[in-house]
Amino acid sequence: MAQYSSILPQLQEHIGVLSSAIEAQEEILRDLRHRRTDAYQDLNFLVDPMARLPLELQSDIFLRCFPDSSTSATEPIPSAPPMVFMAVSRMWRDIALATPRLWAALRMKYLPRSDSFVERCRNWMKRAGRYPLTLALHGDLIVDHHARDLLDEFSEQLHHLCFQVTCKNPQLLLSSNVQFPCLETLTIHRGDRASSDTLDCIQLIGAAPNLLECDLRNMFFNDSDNSDDETDGTHYMHSMVHSSLQQLRLGCPWPWDDNSCQSESSAVPLQHLTLPALRGLYMTKFDIKMEHFISFLIRSSPPLDTVFINFPSPDEQIVSDCFRHIPSLMSLTLDGDSSFPVISILAAHTTLLPNLGHLTIQPWRRSAYWDFDAVKRLLSARPLRSFRIRHEDSGLSDETVIALIKELEDSRGGVDICVVLVE
Repeated sequence: MAQYSSILPQLQEHIGVLSSAIEAQEEILRDLRHRRTDAYQDLNFLVDPMARLPLELQSDIFLRCFPDSSTSATEPIPSAPPMVFMAVSRMWRDIALATPRLWAALRMKYLPRSDSFVERCRNWMKRAGRYPLTLALHGDLIVDHHARDLLDEFSEQLHHLCFQVTCKNPQLLLSSNVQFPCLETLTIHRGDRASSDTLDCIQLIGAAPNLLECDLRNMFFNDSDNSDDETDGTHYMHSMVHSSLQQLRLGCPWPWDDNSCQSESSAVPLQHLTLPALRGLYMTKFDIKMEHFISFLIRSSPPLDTVFINFPSPDEQIVSDCFRHIPSLMSLTLDGDSSFPVISILAAHTTLLPNLGHLTIQPWRRSAYWDFDAVKRLLSARPLRSFRIRHEDSGLSDETVIALIKELEDSRGGVDICVVLVE
């Protein structure tokens, strides 16, 4: 045993010398690899025109790969931009990381249910720096602490928030004290027709004091939410005043040139909101009492200039009372069977809606009643700039439509008149 004790220190010293030599050689290899990378970058600079561009132009080229990089949200997957840029080269990775706008929008088709997924989302959003964030959540909004933590962490930086849900209410994801001080647009789109809680919806709107646009699609509310009894908690909802909201969409009306997106929404939130800054109101389902709607107009006194509405009844007194409270209206779309009767009211009462310049009517398919005498009276009585009829009636021939347009144009020259038949 004694003979080995003299050899042991020599072996340990020899191993230490070899380890030091290996570390030195590895340092040399690392330096050579780094110098080779630099040489590749120099070569790319000589042969790649993009490498010679300023960083601002390189970033702009990347941004133009998106249809609208300021609002289009991207999934956090390797095959989607900007992640795909990161795998091309070191130079492209550096450009992507130096362009915070590339990371300003995130779409999640399902909620984060793992620490690794939420960490990937968190790193994505952190790369946006101080740039305004857009977040779109799709799927079943279960109560998930990962999603709640993510919303809480970036709540002060979010400017656009979209929920596309299939069952649970979005409010369940939010902490009781979460606020969105910079939020400008809020979209909630249900994939089913299940009822939602009015109070949760109002609280979500109230958590964004600087909200400008709110879009509620396929949002319906329980009948109990229509109660006038202020002892059951609805008194709080009646006191909700939002002084910034300018656009409120309750359902998705048929756009003039696009019939691909149609949805309804309950008008119940109007009973519990006061919106003094509202300029645009779009309603596809009028499921509240007219006196409640007029009460909303009276307490809000909004500067409405655009309205899409389906009057449940063409009662002259009710329609007149409604229009008296929105004298600033410039663009009006009438949806449903009451379109032509309301036109008759507008033709007979020219003091209503004195600023009206653009009028569109959309009679329903089952409406076979075309009152063009009322239209001609309206065009003669009011200085409209444009008049549109959008009708789902394949029974009218092209010749009939052309004749109708000519007759209307003869009634009032200088008015942009159009009749669109939708199959």
